[in-house]
Amino acid sequence: MIFHSFQYLLFLPLVVAAHFTLPHKFRWALLLAASYYFYAAWRVDFLIILIASTVTDYFSGLLMEREKNTRVRNLILGCSLTVNLGLLFFFKYASVVWDAICRLSTGLLNADPTVFRHFDITLPLGISFYTFQTLSYTIDIYRRRIPAERHLGYFALYVAFFPQLLAGPIERAGHLLKELRKPRDFDWSCVGPAYFLIVLGLAKKLVISDRLGGVLAPIVESPLEYQPLVVLLTAPATVYQYYCDLSGYADMALGSAMLLGIKLSPNFDRPFAASSTMRFWYRWHITVTAWFRDYLLRPLAKHGSVASSRPAALILTGMVIGLWHGPTLGWAIAGCTVGLLAIPESKWARWRIRNNVGPRTPAQRFLWDWAGRLYVWTIVFFLIGMPLTWSSVDMLWAVLTHIATFGADAPLIHPMIYTSRYNLEIVIIAIALLELWQWLEARGLAKNIINAMCLEVRWVMASSFAAGVLGLANLSQSGFLYFKF
Repeated sequence: MIFHSFQYLLFLPLVVAAHFTLPHKFRWALLLAASYYFYAAWRVDFLIILIASTVTDYFSGLLMEREKNTRVRNLILGCSLTVNLGLLFFFKYASVVWDAICRLSTGLLNADPTVFRHFDITLPLGISFYTFQTLSYTIDIYRRRIPAERHLGYFALYVAFFPQLLAGPIERAGHLLKELRKPRDFDWSCVGPAYFLIVLGLAKKLVISDRLGGVLAPIVESPLEYQPLVVLLTAPATVYQYYCDLSGYADMALGSAMLLGIKLSPNFDRPFAASSTMRFWYRWHITVTAWFRDYLLRPLAKHGSVASSRPAALILTGMVIGLWHGPTLGWAIAGCTVGLLAIPESKWARWRIRNNVGPRTPAQRFLWDWAGRLYVWTIVFFLIGMPLTWSSVDMLWAVLTHIATFGADAPLIHPMIYTSRYNLEIVIIAIALLELWQWLEARGLAKNIINAMCLEVRWVMASSFAAGVLGLANLSQSGFLYFKF
């Protein structure tokens, strides 16, 4: 089941109504059953993996909390990591590793290529997200930062809570378990904001991301047939497509949980307004960035000398984040680029603080911020966007050569531009409206405008917004881009 399906639009209000009809002590069971149904609507057999991960970490947490022997606690944590990361590695990377072994065997050992048969493994939806969520739970218990959850039902709900199960946000147990346990009554004041978040998420996904994907698909497939400027702009467009796809999911997740009275962590905070790449990543998929910072970067930085450990940790963390998104060279290059750029940026930030260097006047702050944003856009849209758009080394080199030689053989305007022109106009207008809304929202002006309207006008505008989104939605696509991660 996916958020932008009619099945979900029927499922959600039924769950909300049943949730607030039941006494509080039975609500966890309803939400758990609904979450398992939500996941099983895609594939029932993969529900077994979700349950196996849940049971493993539930008992690992209980055993680690009771155990005082450090070596035994290390063994329990190691078992939890092995089970969870082993499942993740098998489903996500086993076929890639096998293909690499086959290529090496046929190339170096002259083995018969017919002996090695390629196999594809279907990636269970959300496995990267719920695996990291359960790992944060066991690691926090190991560090004695949180107590183990005694109630298996609540812990299973923490792992499988349907709004954030498939693509985050990655919640910490200390936050979400408390939210799930709170007794609450239905709050009509949450309906309007939740409704708007869900419709805004649908607009990002169906009107911008999916339509933009339709425009970009032929260019990404045959870039040498297009003018260099068109090819060059494909990279930032791809990055923005990812942004709208994932942030659209996050908006719908927050809105769905809000209807149930449950507050999830925000996952995006206008990343393209950041004035440094480090701030960009702390605003982009906030919970994933925070997870890698707390459970990988900081532990790695503690080892080795002070001078060398942090740069190495930044590069390694960036590469792991890239490979977590996908086992391709493009993602690995993008991740390493992020880590390499973080080294001088972190040194520069510390030097600025130490020497009290920075803008003093409003004009200086304005110029400083915009210079930083232009730097971020250049890095994210092109230096990172190019290898993400064309992950093959051969294709990426061909694209760069095509751009460098100004594509003399490409037609001035490719015929495909005409067929996608209507899509492109809609996308450009929708992006302009989205950026305007986010600018107003960041300054508190959007809230003031809404509060100045009477209730009837608000609902008329909200209904018109929903009708416009459904009218312009590209329903030919299915799933979210981040489902493959």
